[in-house]
Amino acid sequence: MRYNQSLSLLRQNFLNRFLAPTIALALLLTACAPIFSGASPTSTGTSNDTGYLYTSPTNILFVQWTNTNGQISGRLQDTYTSSATPNQIQQINQTFTGTQAGSSINFTLSMFGITRTIAGTLNGSTLTLVVPTPDGQTSTIQLTAATVAQYDNAVNALEAQLQGTATISTTATTTSPTGTPTPNVIQVPTLTGTPLPTNPIVQQQAIAAANNALGSALYRLQIDTNLLGSSLNLGGLFSNYEANWQQMQQYYQQEQADANNGCIAYNAAKYADGGVNYYLAGIQSDDSTLSYIQQNINMNVTAIQQDMQLVQSAWQQLQDAVSAYTAGTPTASFSNQEVMQALQMAQNQVTSVQAQLKNAQTRATQYDNEANQLKQQADTLLNNMHCTSSTIP
Repeated sequence: MRYNQSLSLLRQNFLNRFLAPTIALALLLTACAPIFSGASPTSTGTSNDTGYLYTSPTNILFVQWTNTNGQISGRLQDTYTSSATPNQIQQINQTFTGTQAGSSINFTLSMFGITRTIAGTLNGSTLTLVVPTPDGQTSTIQLTAATVAQYDNAVNALEAQLQGTATISTTATTTSPTGTPTPNVIQVPTLTGTPLPTNPIVQQQAIAAANNALGSALYRLQIDTNLLGSSLNLGGLFSNYEANWQQMQQYYQQEQADANNGCIAYNAAKYADGGVNYYLAGIQSDDSTLSYIQQNINMNVTAIQQDMQLVQSAWQQLQDAVSAYTAGTPTASFSNQEVMQALQMAQNQVTSVQAQLKNAQTRATQYDNEANQLKQQADTLLNNMHCTSSTIP
């Protein structure tokens, strides 16, 4: 499988992902929020090289799963270009769970306790997914049976388009209820005073795009919140602090015993003093490790704060788009409670990790102070032996 991106690149590119170039794809990603992608396992009785493929001029989706007694787990991989980065291939990957009973399939995706379920039907070589639309109706998207090689070929073709060796189609259209072709352009309302669209079709598309933008922002917030939770991985750091401190004390005790024997044991005392300083350097190395952890935490906290602002802005955009819809009363894909829950969980994680970091720094400072004091005592003890080359055997 090609173009697998690291988690850090996934975070960087996620915001640009969800201005979907086809209405069908936009509706799919609106319904499941931007946490639906990946590639790998397969359904029971099929090969690891097979799955279900959806292609458009700017998107390639490939889904596979395993079925264990009706419980499925799998991935869906989305290789795409976006309007923000039209000359770059990007990818998103995420696992999902669900159920399968005969031809009926349900994909379940969760983030921040918010669960989205996509219903589907598997008929022969066709996987049809039924997704809710912003106006409370449903739409479908179809994927056909394909191999990993076919997926890779589609990716290669998309790459060739970007390199100028093939033609990129940018004229995809949808048809309005009146039968008039409508350019597949989705405009997201902003908070800058830009007038919202007045055409009901465009209004509905704006709601879909706003749902996508909020889903993307929530997903990015979840990713950074999870990273923050794992960034305070002290492991055996304080075991190392304690081991170095114990060694310092043992060498100092040996130095004291050697010093009591006078200059005849000066070399032994000097060696023990060197041991004290050596393990002091070990504690200082532990300090460097803790400092590195602190830097990562500070970076993640900054990212979460930016994500929270983005979520709040996207939520406002969605409310504006819904309130401007004149053809009915569409249901947004997210509720105020879900958004507030996500923001609160992120803030709780920040508060918890910062408190744990402060406790770790307090413990480290105690080791530093005691170790530096012991080092001074050891050096002073050696100097006070007042041994010279003539008195040292």
